Amino acid sequence: MTVLPFLSQQSLPALAASPG
Repeated sequence: MTVLPFLSQQSLPALAASPG
């Protein structure tokens, strides 16, 4: 998937905490 740099930084911890 493609994400912006600032969005990626928030997505990494979010995906790690998300069971999905």
